[in-house]
Amino acid sequence: MSTTTRDEITAIEQKAVDRAYDCYNERLAELTGGSIASAAASGKDSVANRIDAEERAAAYGGLGNASLVVSRVDVQDGPGEKPDTWYIGRRAVSDVRTRDTVCRAVDYRPGREVVRGPARRPG
Repeated sequence: MSTTTRDEITAIEQKAVDRAYDCYNERLAELTGGSIASAAASGKDSVANRIDAEERAAAYGGLGNASLVVSRVDVQDGPGEKPDTWYIGRRAVSDVRTRDTVCRAVDYRPGREVVRGPARRPG
């Protein structure tokens, strides 16, 4: 029977948190990139698309000094089965290339304790 050391667990968790931040930053870059505006049919559409993208980026960003990832959840379906691990954060975060969810979002406002996003094993 093998055991996992605390240092190994910490390294695994740090890798998952680092991936969440990388994906979060890539999504912010995607939201604020020029590709949205350049995809418009006209100059007027381009301005409208850019404004919309900036509003979505502002809503998605804005963590301030708060942590993106706030908790880890381990779920084990049955005895002897490997637990499924997923992360809870202040934003739903997915990989911009694969669209796999790496962090589920929790709405912390009173009366709105809702978890959003499908659980995915961190990569």
